[in-house]
Amino acid sequence: MRLHALVDNLETARIAVEGGATVIQLRVKGISTDELVEIGRPFRALPVTFVVNDDVEATLRLEADGVHLGRSDPGAERALAPRPRRQTSSTTATTSTCQMEWEVKDDA
Repeated sequence: MRLHALVDNLETARIAVEGGATVIQLRVKGISTDELVEIGRPFRALPVTFVVNDDVEATLRLEADGVHLGRSDPGAERALAPRPRRQTSSTTATTSTCQMEWEVKDDA
């Protein structure tokens, strides 16, 4: 089973993982990249695929597994650029959540 959870804090992420989530997407609106990186650091220790919402720079700095970008979000070109093996997946909101999950997992 695959379960993709959107969370805005580590406590919720841990609960989601305990409940069977296989993908955690950190989605926190209205904060800076630096703040997002600070919040996101502990997420790397979770035993799941880690996706950051809307922020390519934070994704790269956190060495997240992927980034979720909406059609109007900047950075798609940068998200798709080659990077170290740990960071091989990225996606946009033009795909469905199910497709995005498969893309993230297939590249991992």
